[in-house]
Amino acid sequence: MSKTRKIKCAAINIKFVDTNKQRPNNYAELFRDIQSKGLIGHGYSKQALLVNTLARTQELGELVDGITGSFHKYFDLPENTKWFDTSTRQPISDKNEVIAIPHGLKPEYTSFGYVFFPKRHRLIFDCSKMSAKSVHKALSQIFSYPVINKEYGDIDVIIETSREMIDQILNLDYIRMLNIKLTIPNPDELSELDAKVFENMKIHGLYSYEQIQSSKKSDGMTLRDQDKSLIRLSASNGKTTVKTIEGGEVVEKSTSDYPLIYTKEYQPDTQPYSTAIVEAGEMVLRTLQ
Repeated sequence: MSKTRKIKCAAINIKFVDTNKQRPNNYAELFRDIQSKGLIGHGYSKQALLVNTLARTQELGELVDGITGSFHKYFDLPENTKWFDTSTRQPISDKNEVIAIPHGLKPEYTSFGYVFFPKRHRLIFDCSKMSAKSVHKALSQIFSYPVINKEYGDIDVIIETSREMIDQILNLDYIRMLNIKLTIPNPDELSELDAKVFENMKIHGLYSYEQIQSSKKSDGMTLRDQDKSLIRLSASNGKTTVKTIEGGEVVEKSTSDYPLIYTKEYQPDTQPYSTAIVEAGEMVLRTLQ
């Protein structure tokens, strides 16, 4: 039997800004479009990303039930890259001396799996090959292409925050400053109190919202029920930053530094990597409920 392997997964919330577009079929079509058009996004450190394969998660299911596949990732070497000759210890200034790399060939290639659930508009992927922040940056670029923007409008890309970090903030004994930033959530999965926040933002024509509070009291501020609701909402729809005291020093913590990470073990002999990704994605969705 082969050695047990692990998949480390992160999650991203993908939201249409236009509430009239927020339907599972549209989210499924979005992924089909970026795959068929071969759109490329760039993460950090010149990493490039594009959707490789796309398939249903279930043999008899529809795309709205789940889409699975893999991403291509490679190093996108700029054409105007400056070269250095280690044998002569001199930069190469003559372009004729540079070895020509055939157009279309890209180095440092790898692929990694993903699963996208249109009904919950959540993307779960193997983040051991490309970080959540880098995938976030690449997808934000892909969704901003005119051919996508014209069809679907603006699209928010938000990294899911660790729920443990949210709980830590909610249970802090001392908070000096609280800053909550969020965009209006999809109305498909809100608690009663969260729904009131959603309706209030919608009534006032707000898409984004920021709340900043600070306290000079020796015991800090007391979180109200509305504050707690907004903090929970920010886990999938923005970020929360607090200033607190640790070891006698004022420290700042932001949920953006703590992405949700889920690790799944699987046996390659009995379970393909592709189905392990789908199972991991289903587990992540449960943690978001």
